[in-house]
Amino acid sequence: MYKILVASESFGYGAKKNDLLKLFKKYNYTPDFITIKKIGSRLKDYEAIIIGTEEFTGELFSKSLKLKAIIKYGIGTDNIDTIAAKKHNVEVLNLPSVNSITVAEMAMGLLFASGRKIVEADRFIRNKKWLKLIGLQIYGKTLGIIGTGSIGTILCGMVSGLKMKVLGYDLIRRKEFIGSGGKYVSFNSLLKKSDFISIHVPLNKKTYHLIGKKQLSEMKNNAILINVSRGSVVDEEALHYALKNNIIAGAALDVFEDESPEDNPIFKIENLVCTPHIAAYTNETLRLMDLKCLEKLSTVLTSRDF
Repeated sequence: MYKILVASESFGYGAKKNDLLKLFKKYNYTPDFITIKKIGSRLKDYEAIIIGTEEFTGELFSKSLKLKAIIKYGIGTDNIDTIAAKKHNVEVLNLPSVNSITVAEMAMGLLFASGRKIVEADRFIRNKKWLKLIGLQIYGKTLGIIGTGSIGTILCGMVSGLKMKVLGYDLIRRKEFIGSGGKYVSFNSLLKKSDFISIHVPLNKKTYHLIGKKQLSEMKNNAILINVSRGSVVDEEALHYALKNNIIAGAALDVFEDESPEDNPIFKIENLVCTPHIAAYTNETLRLMDLKCLEKLSTVLTSRDF
């Protein structure tokens, strides 16, 4: 039996306990569900770790004496010290493309929610205010997609029925994106021409605060920014200023620089739609992610037993 630490609070979320136990038994795992913050000295006991958004540093790798593999429950590995992992001979895995459809759906939903002021209208009517809010027509508008990988390409195809013009920016130009109806343009051109901008890039040194004060000022004043990638891709302080001063019309965020329920000034902005990092949260996607995590870990663990 392999001892595995499930440090991701999203793993198994909403699943039946018996179904999870059967899944672990299938792959010969003995799981412990504990966060990295609470595990303490027991970190040395595990051969594999499933991690969510918590940081896994070089110091933690040095304490993980039996660790053979660590997998991110989601896409990207920005919270894992990959250099330290290599030094300690630990395989770093993640789940690219597994949640692409679900995340693209969320971006689409946020586009409508913000553009048509659905959340704001719901809030008003529950407070007994019958206000006829004026939104933006979405049909025929221009959507800018920053990051045209799997999610960006799927979103491009989704909006085809709305006759939207789709502009894309990425360091890699993909034929799939073009085939879905997208057109590549420069970063500045995308900012200036788009009515809606949706972000789908990983977080790294190049994308940290990719959207800041300068970029927001170059957008249309009636444009809406959507972020379902990583919070720190957008400079939240700059976005707060832009929304408060009507430099852009609105924003919709599923991710934040500080993902906690504590008071955040940006939550008080009315022309902002907020969701608590749930873009991948559908039952179908979560159960597939559970399965793929265990499958990938099994491949590494069994191969390193020889």
